[in-house]
Amino acid sequence: MKEKDSLTTLLIVLISGLFIVQKYFYSTLLVDFALVGSAYPEHHQYYRWLSVALVHASWTHLLFNMLALYQLGNIVEQAMGRWRFAIIVVGSLIAGSALSFYLMPALGASVGASGMIFGLFGSMLVFGKRAGIDYKNLIGTLVLNAALPILFHNIDWHAHVGGFIGGAIVTFLLILFNRPQQRLRNI
Repeated sequence: MKEKDSLTTLLIVLISGLFIVQKYFYSTLLVDFALVGSAYPEHHQYYRWLSVALVHASWTHLLFNMLALYQLGNIVEQAMGRWRFAIIVVGSLIAGSALSFYLMPALGASVGASGMIFGLFGSMLVFGKRAGIDYKNLIGTLVLNAALPILFHNIDWHAHVGGFIGGAIVTFLLILFNRPQQRLRNI
């Protein structure tokens, strides 16, 4: 699969483009798409569990998330295929948003694609051995990213944990339900 045709590239372009729109043309997009706590009247707007990944707090926030998405997304998409990758990304995002929503303070808010990105870490831990991924590097990067909320208190670690677990579970289920098809091809 060509990189320019990948869903990873499409996501990076979409998220980066919306950040530019948010930053320079439609400043309320950040508020309109953010995941918000239960004290807000908008807390039943479940589209926010997906839209949260489309907005970011700053250029630095966007840059780090898009670099991580580029690195991890291409690996997962190549190993799992385009449609399974899409399922993993959406499942991770929903799991990260759900845990974040349920554990965030009533007046809290969260933005960014980190839950979805941590889902890619979880996915790689599930399929990584078969794909020849070096677990030492992966776990080292994961530990470094897990330590960031200790240094920067405005990072929503709940979304990271939820996304990681969601990505691992979705990948495990995709592999599990794909096995009968693989066995049939081997006959």
